[in-house]
Amino acid sequence: TAMAQAQSALAERERHLQQVLDATEDHIAIVARDGEIIDVNAAWRRFMMKSGGAECGGCGVGGNYFSASQPDGEDGAHAVRATDGIERVAAGELDRFEMDYPCHAPDSQHWYHMRVLPLGGVDGRVLVMHTEITGRILAEKALREEIRAREASEHHYRVLVENIPQGVVLQGGDGYIQFVNPAAERILGRTEAQMQALDSASPDWRCIREDGSDFPGDEHPAMEALRTGRTVNNVLMGVYNPGREDYVWIDVDAVPLFDPGEDRPSSVFASFADVTEERALQQALVRSQRLEAVGQLT
Repeated sequence: TAMAQAQSALAERERHLQQVLDATEDHIAIVARDGEIIDVNAAWRRFMMKSGGAECGGCGVGGNYFSASQPDGEDGAHAVRATDGIERVAAGELDRFEMDYPCHAPDSQHWYHMRVLPLGGVDGRVLVMHTEITGRILAEKALREEIRAREASEHHYRVLVENIPQGVVLQGGDGYIQFVNPAAERILGRTEAQMQALDSASPDWRCIREDGSDFPGDEHPAMEALRTGRTVNNVLMGVYNPGREDYVWIDVDAVPLFDPGEDRPSSVFASFADVTEERALQQALVRSQRLEAVGQLT
């Protein structure tokens, strides 16, 4: 009869639906407004057996979802929130409800994402799905710990750089200064803001070589390191210090920095020591020795 065919077709659709639900790894239950569990899928049943078998009987079909999920402490707070969400979706106050929550075993940690969707009907049925997100949560925790460790390392590095007596300058690939430490400001007689307005080619630096000749900006150690991709060490150069209205002499090292997978430097790290006094002493010693040699010849 038509009635029998309709019932058979309905039973077939329900069987197909159950097969679809059983094929997913999400833990799925159909729950009535009062918390009664109407149906569950295979993943839900497997989780029940793994979580306690007979002791978790209240989590199965015919049990009450609200009664079965009322632990104490922090888990209790999550249960209250979940219950409220289910009730509000069942009552039509919310189109959906979602939350993340922990569900740890004695020997391992687990987290889940809960989704509640309305199914309608006279008993306000809802579809409750629990998806395990442990991998995502652990990855996020690891990333946060890595960020904290990196920030701590960067803080220690910054404290070190800001307190060493040597000047430190970081320049981008375009030659403009991105960072200087206090020692660099003191040695060069310019503030960080003033230096960031200059690149190595700027004539404002008034750089000279040891013999007093002009030291072109594109030949500065930092620019050479950027151009060649090789470290440059122990370059002596004179830089005009506007605060002193005189030249300071610095011994410069420049190290090119590469982004991962790149073969050209993206920036350059330069450090330098103020050797003005040492150079003056050396020149005075050379003059003294020359005078002494002249005296011996007369």
